[in-house]
Amino acid sequence: MLQTTESQKSYRHKCFVCGDDVSTEHHWEMPEMVICFDCKKKNDNAMKKEKTVNTCRYCKADIKTNSLDNRYFCNDGCEVADTKRVEANHIAAMAKIEEIHLELSIAKVIPKKYRDGNYTFDFNLDSVYDKSLFITGPAGVGKTTLMASLAKKYIGNDVDVKWLSFASFIIHLQRGFKLVDGDPYTAAAEAAEFKGMLMIDDLGAEKTTEYVRQTIYYILNEREQNCLPIIITSNLTLNELSIKADSRAASRIAGMCKQVKLTGKDRRIK
Repeated sequence: MLQTTESQKSYRHKCFVCGDDVSTEHHWEMPEMVICFDCKKKNDNAMKKEKTVNTCRYCKADIKTNSLDNRYFCNDGCEVADTKRVEANHIAAMAKIEEIHLELSIAKVIPKKYRDGNYTFDFNLDSVYDKSLFITGPAGVGKTTLMASLAKKYIGNDVDVKWLSFASFIIHLQRGFKLVDGDPYTAAAEAAEFKGMLMIDDLGAEKTTEYVRQTIYYILNEREQNCLPIIITSNLTLNELSIKADSRAASRIAGMCKQVKLTGKDRRIK
């Protein structure tokens, strides 16, 4: 008796196009993969008729593609396409490096609380960009967040920024008097002579002494005389600052800065 080996077995299926019987050597689990010879030939002829001429989007060579083929490049070895891919990868890598560099630069300047937030305001930041500003308003209305948003724009445009939380800055200066090798004047001079954008946060929150008055006036006067930019935030108005600190300092601010007054409820209190 003739025995049939496993390789000689055949299976009967239905062509998923015309329904005719089809004998194959495989037991297909997906019926839609079964097609008879005639239907396959008709399909191949139809595909050939649909061939159209396109242009390789990289090297501009003419290529024939099927209407359903959206590759539009001549082949996987297209040298121009490979060059474009390398250039694209390089650009993406450089963009990532610039992003990391920007994040590090921001971290060096802006207090942690204000680094990552994307804040919105009732006006376009560009309208106050590249200007010296005196940002005033009650506590919690967004003065420091506005200054932080501007700081990010300046840093992103490769402008040097120095950020001073003024009460902490004064304490730092006063410590210099108590140290044997302390120097309470150098840091004030560095702030006054800083060539980039100097940002002073919360001016007027510090305890007012004659030394504080002199320091404020010195910094403001130096920057006005040398046409150096400054952004200041304060809970005080210019009139209040004139009374608490120094009328000459308030006058310097009025002459140098565009005043931005913020209003609203304290966002810190919910």
